[in-house]
Amino acid sequence: MNAAAFTNPGLWTLGTAPRVLGLRAPWDLNENIALSKRFNIGEHVRADLRMSYFNVLNRVVFGNFPGSLYLLTEPNFGKALNSQGNTQRQGQAQFQIYF
Repeated sequence: MNAAAFTNPGLWTLGTAPRVLGLRAPWDLNENIALSKRFNIGEHVRADLRMSYFNVLNRVVFGNFPGSLYLLTEPNFGKALNSQGNTQRQGQAQFQIYF
């Protein structure tokens, strides 16, 4: 966002900017997948294998604007400071035996 496009109208003066600028954070693209398989071992023993992956396509969601977006005097006005708003690809596996 260009800070030079905005000016402070002064105390007790109405400005020309809209009440809401309509700024939104980027989409939260995050695909998760879970797979499971059950194995029967004999008559009374069962095993379960589960695998879960988070953010499978490893999409980057850029960080949001800071909470003080509306203060023109701040040096970080209109800058997205956090470069990545989500976590990288992660996975986990679980193996259980029931008897």
